Amino acid sequence: MDNATIHKKPCVKEWWPKLNMEPIWNIGYSPEFNPIEAVFSKVKRLFNSQRLNNLVNKTGFNPDKEIESAFKQITVEHCRSCIKKSLFLLKNASEQD
Repeated sequence: MDNATIHKKPCVKEWWPKLNMEPIWNIGYSPEFNPIEAVFSKVKRLFNSQRLNNLVNKTGFNPDKEIESAFKQITVEHCRSCIKKSLFLLKNASEQD
């Protein structure tokens, strides 16, 4: 189970023995191990930069267009780099255990 609050509520816990279940808990969420988080971080950075630019220059802002533009700037190489970094961090984390 993930660490969602609902999974730890007494009304849920009471069902575990009835269903012959023993929960197995995931580790806490670690975005640095998830490469998509780094990709989305860049998309958000590009989007927010364009939004700020439009505010400063008082030009029109179309959020849908800017989101599409931000995603179009993500390259295969950027994705590959994010994956490599996550794998590196995971490997180092497992070696420290």
